[in-house]
Amino acid sequence: MTPLFSALLLGIIAIAAAAENGGRKKDDDTKQLLERRKVKTTLCSTQDCNDQNGEAEQLGVCKIYLTPISYCYNAKSLFPSDESWGDVDILDELHYRPEMKKAPPNLKRTFYTSKDGSCLGVDYSWIQPFEVCEGPFGPPRPWGKFSLVDGDDFAANNMM
Repeated sequence: MTPLFSALLLGIIAIAAAAENGGRKKDDDTKQLLERRKVKTTLCSTQDCNDQNGEAEQLGVCKIYLTPISYCYNAKSLFPSDESWGDVDILDELHYRPEMKKAPPNLKRTFYTSKDGSCLGVDYSWIQPFEVCEGPFGPPRPWGKFSLVDGDDFAANNMM
């Protein structure tokens, strides 16, 4: 192997390694961002869905829940004594419309037949815009609004 070829080959290997590490860092950054962000679900007994000051939650009209993004969970395990949730597994994901690359994402919520946090057997899914009051979902709080929040900031601002 000539010295020029060896240098060229080492340069290509170095560029490939840097590109792979850069890609890994980007994936790690995205993963950390998703782990910090949460879906804030506000479920209400009225069609209003607004609880800016926490008053509706204090009056029992609305209840707020935080759930993970891109992580399978079972709501009955997270909120065991709350009748608002079923016992099946759920996966919340951010859904971007291809034609609207710079638009904010929507929520894609998928329900599974599994009940152990494994998210096996897709039952059904739907796509829901954030910050829109929708319903009815069912008793006891049939109306809901979904928000995308930074979980750390939300928890710090809502500690009593």
